[in-house]
Amino acid sequence: MDQLKPKPVNSCPLTPLGFLERAATVYGDSPSVVYNDTTYTWSQTHRRCLLVAASLSSIGITTGDVVSVLAPNIPAAYELHFAVPMSGAILNTINTRLDARTISVILQHSESKLVFVDHLLSSVILEALSLFPPHTKSPRLVLISDHDDEIVTTHNFIDTYENMLRNGDPGFNWVRPKSEWDPVVLNYTSGTTSSPKGVVQCHRALFVMVLNSLIDWALPNQPVYLWTLPMFHNNGWSFTWGLAAVGATNICLRKIDAPAICSLIKKHGVTHMCGAPVLLNMLSNSLEEEKLAHPVHILTAGSPPPAPVLLRAKSLGFMVSHGYGLTETAGVVISCAWKPHWNKLPATERARLKARQGIRTIGLTEVDVVDPKTGLSVKRDGLTRGEIVMRGGSLMLGYLKDKESTSKCMKDGWFFSGDVAVRHPDGYIEIKDRSKDVIKSGGENISSAEVESILYSHPLINEAAVVARPDPFWQETPCPFVVLKKKLTEKPTEKEIIEFCRYRLAHYMVPKTVVFMDELPKTSTGKIQKFLLKDIASSMFHSGSQEEEKRRSIMVEESSKEKMNLVANKQVILNAYVKGFPKETDFGLKSSAISFSIPNGAVLLKNLYLSCDPYMRHRMSNHISHPGTIIHSFTPGSVLVGYGIGKVIKSANPDFEEGEFLWGLTGWEEYTMIPNPESFRKVKYTDVPLSYYMGILGSPGLAAYVGFFNLCSPKKGETVYVSTASGGVGQLVGQFAKMAGCYVVGSASTQEKVNLAKQKFGYDDAFNYKEEPDLRATLDRYFPEGIDIYFDNVGGEMLDEVLLHMKPHGRIAACGMISQYNLDEQEGIRNMFNVVIKRLEIKGYVETDYKHVYPEFLEFAIKNLEEKKLVYVEDIAEGLENGASALVGIFYGKNVGKQLVRVAAE
Repeated sequence: MDQLKPKPVNSCPLTPLGFLERAATVYGDSPSVVYNDTTYTWSQTHRRCLLVAASLSSIGITTGDVVSVLAPNIPAAYELHFAVPMSGAILNTINTRLDARTISVILQHSESKLVFVDHLLSSVILEALSLFPPHTKSPRLVLISDHDDEIVTTHNFIDTYENMLRNGDPGFNWVRPKSEWDPVVLNYTSGTTSSPKGVVQCHRALFVMVLNSLIDWALPNQPVYLWTLPMFHNNGWSFTWGLAAVGATNICLRKIDAPAICSLIKKHGVTHMCGAPVLLNMLSNSLEEEKLAHPVHILTAGSPPPAPVLLRAKSLGFMVSHGYGLTETAGVVISCAWKPHWNKLPATERARLKARQGIRTIGLTEVDVVDPKTGLSVKRDGLTRGEIVMRGGSLMLGYLKDKESTSKCMKDGWFFSGDVAVRHPDGYIEIKDRSKDVIKSGGENISSAEVESILYSHPLINEAAVVARPDPFWQETPCPFVVLKKKLTEKPTEKEIIEFCRYRLAHYMVPKTVVFMDELPKTSTGKIQKFLLKDIASSMFHSGSQEEEKRRSIMVEESSKEKMNLVANKQVILNAYVKGFPKETDFGLKSSAISFSIPNGAVLLKNLYLSCDPYMRHRMSNHISHPGTIIHSFTPGSVLVGYGIGKVIKSANPDFEEGEFLWGLTGWEEYTMIPNPESFRKVKYTDVPLSYYMGILGSPGLAAYVGFFNLCSPKKGETVYVSTASGGVGQLVGQFAKMAGCYVVGSASTQEKVNLAKQKFGYDDAFNYKEEPDLRATLDRYFPEGIDIYFDNVGGEMLDEVLLHMKPHGRIAACGMISQYNLDEQEGIRNMFNVVIKRLEIKGYVETDYKHVYPEFLEFAIKNLEEKKLVYVEDIAEGLENGASALVGIFYGKNVGKQLVRVAAE
């Protein structure tokens, strides 16, 4: 037998890319990728990947070149996992949450030749390239645009993704690896400017990891997989390739939103999904008591999910599997393999067992927990700590351009993970700490050293140490302990230090709290004792009843302060007056304290939902208030104020009881003290979603009702035109118009919204005004006989052109002018003479002037909701952390339906 040697016929390079060819044959007519209203089959996906690979080859991309991708979980991002390596290039997916500085560092370090960029991220990539040193060649750019979304200018881009598909050669022979050890992906573990760690993986490692994952998770043929795990996270734990092997249906999702996820689960019959533990908490809160119609398998990794979250998820129908992996391992390599007899244990014990990381998967040859000094295995007692070490087929080739770091972690035949764990008597591993103090927050890895380096750059800080602080939503957040320099005449505040970090770190890395100390605890040799700081950070976290799970106790030195019953209160503030279109950096997130001791007549609200309203943009500018102005500017540094709904958790007013729900103008914060709650409305009907009181049952609903019925007095058979047809107000006006027997046409900023108006809200017709180069010709086409009623929320050029198309005695109701809010100088109206010659009635109004109509409107809306004659679409962002992004998004047309921010669970 010793004469039998490997031959070309039995030593072909292993690669996961071949799974796509097989899928095109076996599952050719089956759905491969689903995104909004678009569905591709596996044969189509195979063809599309070949076309893009051919186009890459035609523009000079060759074997070994790095091609980067900056995009969310959309079809193009999935296809590029095959297309890029099929051209011979090395795939580099970049975290879409990183700031321009970090992206620039990654692109320079990787020497990327080309970057595929999602159109919503075009500004950050251009900023990243602007940070390249002079005379440094920057990568070429290719623009990815959803056909449903707004298309930005292609200036600065050499091509678009769709053009590459059109121009590719379908007969292209993809570049097969010469060796299975050839590099195929480059993933960055973190974005540190001093030493970015680029993990290089080969074809063989990914092939092994794919088979490993499919078997360990027992993934069946043709599952329906929802992409809740970012594909840029370690290539979606290598399931990007694995799903092709089993002919899965990939449900793509642009942004993580709990209601959207729940909707897609129902719509597509989702069977599998992956994500960080924070996803479990998010979905559990969103579903409330509603159980899933069928079981959904969730694979989670990272920080162990809290036992209560596991119990809650299981009760709703989620089948949770827990594992452990690193970027260096290409996916999950340790999993909590479940033993049948554990099912007989109490629920709390089952959850405790499931929270352990587990044992090695079949892709690893060995895994152990060793004493870092002796290299010997630790006792299997669940107490003795050591470092996780492993070896096997899915381990990385090494770190790009970093021999020192590679040799430190790959030595003596083992890969040293840097994670500290114990081993239980049954052989299962449980992580207890992280030797490099990596903070795992919402699925992101945060280097404490990187945050510390920024803090040490502050001119007034002498010492700093950053540890993980438990968080009920994100699992962990960075908590700095700082010692200020001596003899300071003016000391920085917590807010100032957080803002200092905000301008120098990616958003998810910014601390939410800062603790000031006279001296950091140290050992006799001068090393900072971080375990003591972690104990302090943990003591600052309070997990009480379910309603209070997001409260955080404030650590204070004086017992008198403790008696004030202070709780932390996260707030969204305006950093400075806004010029032009608002940006996320115009806002800040701070944590202050609020007391449960409230004055007589007041109530304390726990805010549940906040409304993102276009009129708030007017308050973000420093304008002069003219006589009669009812909307005044925000003050920079102050908390935003807008419509919200909350629950009374403390009352010093006999007319309001604890537990009641109120809606009205409240702060953009977790808790708001309302000194005069009489201006708020009590929620009368609680059998509908409370979020409806920010939309169909709130100010937008009243604005639509009053504007259409009271001011426009519609008659059956009249022609109605509604701008912003799928917005919070417009979607209702269209439905009201159909109830009144009118012919109704709407306009919106994306094709998705146009489809929503026609298919969901019953519009007779609708158009995307951003795709119409000549508005006058467009209105001629859609209104050949003129317009009787125009419901305006846009103003500007649209209003000007509509005046030419109004019929005599037409009526115009104007409740907003969103096209004008971001202009330094507002546009004029040239066709006003039509108001005279056509005897038009134009009425501007504010719904607050019609408070007396609200009871009548509420009964009307509730009745039609019960009879299913009205529908309402919401776009809900999760958490105050995403509040600024959601608010800014409405001015770029990113929302679909009424935009809200969920602050806390109902």
